[in-house]
Amino acid sequence: MSGIRGIDDKHEHAASNLARDTRPLGVRAGEFLSNPNTVMVFVLSSLAGFIIYPMANDLLFIVNALYMWYVLSRTYVLPMRLPMSSKAKDYNDLIPGTAIAKKAGGIALFGNDRRSREEVWFTNDDMRTHVLIFGSTGSGKTEALVSIAFNSLIHGSGLIYVDGKGDNSLFAKIFSMVRCMGRDDDMLLINFMTGARDVIGPQKNRLSNTMNPFSTGSSSMVSQLVVSLMDSGGGGGGGDMWKGRAINFVESLMKVLCAMRDAGYILIDANSIREYFILEKLEEMVVDKTFTTADGYQVQLEDYPPEILEPLKNYVLNLPGYNPGKKGDQAGEVREQHGFITMQLTRVFGSLADTYGHIIRTNLAEVDLKDVVLNRRVLVVLLPALEKSPEELSNLGKIIIASLKSMMAAGLGDSVEGDYRDVILRKPTNSPSPFVCIMDEYGYYAVPGFAVVPAQARSLGFSAIFAGQDLPAFQKASKEEAASIGANCNIKICMKLEDPQETWDFFNKVAGEAYVTNVSGFQMNSGSMTMNYMDTKNASVDRRQRIDLLDLKDQREGESHIFFKSKIVRAEMFYANPSPVSKMRLNHMLKVEAPPEQDLLDLNERLNKFGAIFEKSAAEIPQPPKNEDLTILAHTLQTMEDDLKPFERGIASLIGLLEHEVAKQRELSEPYENQNASGEISIFTSVPVNALVKQMIGEENVELFSLPLLRRGSTVEELKHIERMSEHSASDAEKNAFKVIDDIEKLTKYPPQSQFDYNSDKYFADVNKVVQILGGVPIAKEQVETLGKYDDIEQKHKHISEVSESLKEKGFDLDLPELPDLPDFDDMVNEVPPVPSVPEIDEAALEEKDKKDAAALKEQYEKTKEDELKQNEIIDIPTLTEIPQLPDNLLSELDAILKEVEMEAKKSED
Repeated sequence: MSGIRGIDDKHEHAASNLARDTRPLGVRAGEFLSNPNTVMVFVLSSLAGFIIYPMANDLLFIVNALYMWYVLSRTYVLPMRLPMSSKAKDYNDLIPGTAIAKKAGGIALFGNDRRSREEVWFTNDDMRTHVLIFGSTGSGKTEALVSIAFNSLIHGSGLIYVDGKGDNSLFAKIFSMVRCMGRDDDMLLINFMTGARDVIGPQKNRLSNTMNPFSTGSSSMVSQLVVSLMDSGGGGGGGDMWKGRAINFVESLMKVLCAMRDAGYILIDANSIREYFILEKLEEMVVDKTFTTADGYQVQLEDYPPEILEPLKNYVLNLPGYNPGKKGDQAGEVREQHGFITMQLTRVFGSLADTYGHIIRTNLAEVDLKDVVLNRRVLVVLLPALEKSPEELSNLGKIIIASLKSMMAAGLGDSVEGDYRDVILRKPTNSPSPFVCIMDEYGYYAVPGFAVVPAQARSLGFSAIFAGQDLPAFQKASKEEAASIGANCNIKICMKLEDPQETWDFFNKVAGEAYVTNVSGFQMNSGSMTMNYMDTKNASVDRRQRIDLLDLKDQREGESHIFFKSKIVRAEMFYANPSPVSKMRLNHMLKVEAPPEQDLLDLNERLNKFGAIFEKSAAEIPQPPKNEDLTILAHTLQTMEDDLKPFERGIASLIGLLEHEVAKQRELSEPYENQNASGEISIFTSVPVNALVKQMIGEENVELFSLPLLRRGSTVEELKHIERMSEHSASDAEKNAFKVIDDIEKLTKYPPQSQFDYNSDKYFADVNKVVQILGGVPIAKEQVETLGKYDDIEQKHKHISEVSESLKEKGFDLDLPELPDLPDFDDMVNEVPPVPSVPEIDEAALEEKDKKDAAALKEQYEKTKEDELKQNEIIDIPTLTEIPQLPDNLLSELDAILKEVEMEAKKSED
C-alpha cells in the first residue's frame, strides 16, 4: 500500500498560529485593560487586598479610582450598533459628513460575537438596506430567519414570510410567536400545498386564506402579472408573434374590466376574466358598446372616455376576416385567429382559477397586501417545492412577488406637486421600524425583474431578506438579477457553506484582503533537550484573504459570518425558539363589500357635525335616554372588586343583570287582575266562575280554571324585549309595548263596545238605490232632512206617520206581516236554567253487576237531559216571505248594494 501523499491533520497550521500581533504596546495594553473580564479580575483582586493588607487600602483606592476613570473615559462600542434601549451615543454610527455620533438606534438583534459575546444590533436604516443570507442544508438558516422575524413582532411591526420549501412547521413557529405577542387576529396564511390531492368543494379543515391579485392595481399592472405568467415565445419568431398579440389582447381587455371594477359594477377574479375571452362578449362591447355583468346588468360604455374601449375595438376590428355587420355570426377564420390568441392564456388562467381556485377564485379576498403592509399584519406563504414542477413553482412565486411589487408601486406615490408634508412626509409607509419581507429559498421562485425591489424598497420602509442555499440557485432566472440583488444587500450573512465555487467566490470577494504580519519561519532549538521548534523572531507582512473556506465549512448550526460594510463578525445567530402551541387555527374573515360612495359622504357629514359640537365654547351635549339595563351593568361594575380579571368582571355583570330580571319576573307573576265593578272582562282578567261552572268543573279546579289567559306585567316585559331586539330605544320599546297591550285589551274586552259612525247622506243614497231597484220613486232629500233628534217622542212619532202617509200616496206598500211576540233577549241571557242534579250511582250495585238498576239510572239521566235541552231551545224568528218576485238582474244588483252596506257597517264597528 502506497503512503498518503496528502497533508495530515498534525501537519496543518492554523493561520492564527502564524500571525503575530505587531501593534504598539499601548494599544495592546489598552485593549487588555478595557476587557470586561480584566476589569472583573482587577476589582476582585482589590477587594481581596483590602482584607489581606489593610495598610495598603489608600494605595489600592487610588489605583482603583484611576482604573475606573480610565475605563469610563473610553468610548464603548459594539461590533455593529448599540441598542436603542441603551440611550447612549453610538460612535459606530456617525452623522454623515461629521464626526458627531448619533444616538443609539439598534432595533434588530442578530446574535452575539462568538469570542467576545458582544451583541450584534442593526438600526432601522441598516435593515432597510436589505439582508442576503446563504447557508447549506442544516446550517440553521430557517431558525435564524424566524428569529429575525421575531424582532419585527417585538417592535410592533409586521412581516411577510415566503417559504419555498413549503414546510408547515414554519407556520407553527410563526403562529406561536404571534400568539405570544397577542396578535392572533393579524395572522394570515396563503398555503399552496394540497397534500398531493385535488381540493374540490368544502374541506373538513381549512387549508388557506384567500387572495385575489386582480382585485387592486391599474390595468397595466394586472396585465403585466398575466404576461409574467405566460410561457415564453421560444421556438422562433412565430411564437413571439403570437405571444405579442396575446399581450395586446390582455392589455386591451384589462382596460375595460378595470374600468368596470373601479366603477363598482364587477369584482375581478381569475374566473371572471376568462369569461370575457368569448368573441361574442367582445363584439357586444365593441359593436353595441354595452358591457354585461355576470348577473345580466348592462352598462353603457358610451358614458365612459373613448380611451377605455379603443384598444379592444382595434383588436376586434383587426382580426383577419372580421365583419362588423355579421355580429354573432363571424366566419370560421375569425374564430380561429381569436382562438390562437386565447390559447396562449389557457394554461395561466386554468392554473389560477381551477388548480388554485380555493385560494385565488374569490371576489372579496381575505388577504390584501396593501392591508397587510399598512396595518402591519403577518402573512406566511407556503410554496410546495415537492408537489409542483419548477415552472409551476416559479409561477406561484410570481403571483406573490408581482402582488408585492404592485403594492410597493402604490406606496411610492405619484404626486409631485403640493405641500412637502403631504407629498413626502405623509407617505403611508413611513415608519420608525421596517416592514420585513423574508423570501426563504428564493432561488426556487426567482422572478425576473424583482431585482429592482431592493433598490426601491428602502424609501418605502421595507426590509427585504433574501435567503438560499447557494448563489447558482439565484442565477436560474438571470445572472444579472442575482448580481443586482447581491449588490443591493448591505448586510450579508454566510452560514455553513458547502459550495466551494461561485458562492465561496462571492463571499471571498465581499470579505476582501488585508495585510497581515506572519512569522517568517521556524528553527530548531538546539539547546533544548526536546528539540522543539521556535519561530525565528522575524515577521513578514503578507496580503491575505480575510476569511477561510474551511472556517465556513466548520460552522455549526446557528454560527455565521456577518459582513457589514468593511466589518466581519463571526457570530452566533439569535435563537428565538418559540414554544409550540397546542392548537392552531386560521382566521376566518367576513366578506364585506366596499360601502357606496353616498354612505361615506353621509358618514363624513355626521362626523363633521359631531366635531362642530365640540368646537363651540359652551357646547351642551344632550344626555341619552336612561336605559335600565345599562344602569344595572354600570352599578354592578362599580361595586365589584378591582382585582377581578376582565372576563370575570363581565360574567359578574351578566349575573347581576340576570338576577334583576328574575326578581322582576317574580314580582310580575304574583298579582292577577280581577274583574272590575262594571262586570267587564278581558284576556288579562280572571275568568268569572258562577255556580253552574263551579258545579261542572268541581271545587278543586276553580282556582286553576279562573286564571287569566295572559299576565299583563310579564306580557309587557316580553313585548319590550322584542322591541329592544328590533333596535328600538328603551322609551320607544315601552311605548310600543303598552300600545299593543291596549289593542289586545280592546279586542278581548267583553261585552264589546260598538260605536257606529252614522253618515246620513250615504245611508240616504243607499236607500234611494234600493227604492229605484224595487220600482219606486226616489225620495227627495229634503223630505228626510228633518229626521233627527226631537225634543219629545210624540213629535217624532207624528213625523214618522206623516212620512209613511206620503210614501203610501206614492205607491209604496208599507203593510208588512206582523212578527210574532218574542221573549226578551236580555231575560233569556240572564236566566240560568235549573240544572237537574245527576242521581248518585250505587257503586256497590255496579260491583255486583246489577245491570238492570244501572240501565234504569242511565235512562233516567238521559231523559232529564233531553227535557233540559227542550226548555233551552231557541225560538226561530219567522222570516218575511211576502216579497214580490223580482228579475234576476235586479236581485243581483240589490245583493251587491246590501253587501256594500254591510261592509261599511263592519268598518264603522271596527
